[in-house]
Amino acid sequence: MKPRSLVSCRAPDDTTYSTLAFYLVFIGLALYLPISSSLLEAWGIPYDIPGGSPLAKFHPGTYCVAFGFLLHLLSSHDSSRLEDVRLASVRRAMMGFLIGALATAFYSLLRFGSNGSAFFVDTLIAPGLLGVVLLAALPIRQRQIFRLLLIVLSVNALLGIVEVALQDRLVPYTVSGAPVIEDFFRATALGGHPLSNAQRTVLILLAGLIHRDRRQLFLIPVFYLAFFAFGSRGAFAGGGTALGSGLLRLRLRLGGGQAPVGTRIRLPQPQQVHLRQLLARRLDLPVHPLVHLQRAAH
Repeated sequence: MKPRSLVSCRAPDDTTYSTLAFYLVFIGLALYLPISSSLLEAWGIPYDIPGGSPLAKFHPGTYCVAFGFLLHLLSSHDSSRLEDVRLASVRRAMMGFLIGALATAFYSLLRFGSNGSAFFVDTLIAPGLLGVVLLAALPIRQRQIFRLLLIVLSVNALLGIVEVALQDRLVPYTVSGAPVIEDFFRATALGGHPLSNAQRTVLILLAGLIHRDRRQLFLIPVFYLAFFAFGSRGAFAGGGTALGSGLLRLRLRLGGGQAPVGTRIRLPQPQQVHLRQLLARRLDLPVHPLVHLQRAAH
């Protein structure tokens, strides 16, 4: 009689654990993106308002991410990926972030009690757990996460543009259960708050600019129009800076050249005058010494 294989005695094996961990995290992220606090309150769940069960204070996606992280701890990992030098620094940074978030939540629990502890779990700890699982995932699964983000945030940007065009919101604009009244209309889309939507949009815009696959570049005008819909000046400026640097990089690539380190960029005369005046005000100096310094540099 042949001895039973050791592999056959595993129930379940490590591959099953890692696969389940990834898809639980995938489902958790798929819940985070379209389900905002305002939507949970509209459904009658006291997520961001006083009262109710303590279990209702955590986002549904947090439960999926937490269970996925536990399964991730039970699985063994590909040694070649664990020894990857490129991922080592990112993994250390992610673990440092997670340790800092846990320490902050523990201090808040000792200092102020359980009030507000759900904020640390949903906003700081759960993203850290999610990042640890994704760093250990295979590249093909990481690409699935990126496609999920790209699809959901593209729909979110289009929804924000439609909301501004119709002057109506899909989800009521509330903060802690109270309706928000503003002087001008800003879309809330799936994120529940204009600035939350703008933050998501500018991040996916940056990712799209540096991604190897250029097919999603046609979404950049949609993302940029969404900045107007969400009314975020910071995201508009940050997105414009990223877009300008991306176009400069594309121009250098098409021209077959590369800007060397220390290359001077000469501004037109009106912009030079404006920059000198701005520096003079910031440094509390007259304009003339700045002009002399510039001539001396030439």
